[in-house]
Amino acid sequence: MASNKYQHYIPAGHQALFSSATDSSGCVYKYDSQKSIVHSRLQDPRRYGGENHLYSYPDNVVTSNQEKTSLETDFFSQDGEFVRVVKQIIKGEQSSPEDIYQIQKYIAITNNRHPSTINYKRDKRGDLASTIIEEIFALNSRASDMINEFDVKLEIESQESISKVISMQEMLFSIQKNLSDLCNINMNIFFSKQAEFILSDKPFVGVKDGSLISNTDEISSDCDYFLPLSKNICVHLNGEGQLLRFLEISEDGVGKINKLQIASANKFVIASSIDVLAMNLDNAGVEYVVK
Repeated sequence: MASNKYQHYIPAGHQALFSSATDSSGCVYKYDSQKSIVHSRLQDPRRYGGENHLYSYPDNVVTSNQEKTSLETDFFSQDGEFVRVVKQIIKGEQSSPEDIYQIQKYIAITNNRHPSTINYKRDKRGDLASTIIEEIFALNSRASDMINEFDVKLEIESQESISKVISMQEMLFSIQKNLSDLCNINMNIFFSKQAEFILSDKPFVGVKDGSLISNTDEISSDCDYFLPLSKNICVHLNGEGQLLRFLEISEDGVGKINKLQIASANKFVIASSIDVLAMNLDNAGVEYVVK
């Protein structure tokens, strides 16, 4: 296994569902929100929306290749299954309860494996947790007897390594908690025939009382949540229950959801064409240049 493993928090397969109709390889047009640039050439989604060792243990923490990628194998290998379900919905095929569960599972994973969410949880631990980590490291530099519960053979060599282990466990706990909550919230699947949805690099967005929620680590039935699944389909979650509805959404409704995507973006927004990007950026009052 390579020392630097690039792992997506927005899978290339999901991004490709927003691809240009004229491109069969799944490429997209991209707005760089950090540089305020709309790229004039098609972009390969495999190059974006990921980080090295985002949800695997790096070489200096775990020596076994099998254990190093255990989280990816056990929890994050269903991205392709999610894409299959979305393509099935696009074709108008009936969705089974298992198909809907795959969407709920993907939402929980996407919500928690984003770098900003991981960093937010790390900061949320506060000084007390950092002090505990330092004390453990000071008492036992290997700390092997302290991490047996993780069921992974670790070579703990630094405080950073311990922090990585804790972050992985926090991620898994949050995914399981979110998934439990999502299974008890009503789901609307919006179809658009008139306009296209766009996708940001932080696509699962929450709204409460008309304002964007900065962090969606706690999912609540009294908020509205949106996740574009493809350029013509978007999931909306709201209200306690297990109701599933398939609804057509207006062009104005698509525009409002796209504004949320632009507002939530950390690094980029993608769409099927420059025109779609430009129209939505203009509607959001965003200044940009096309290069």
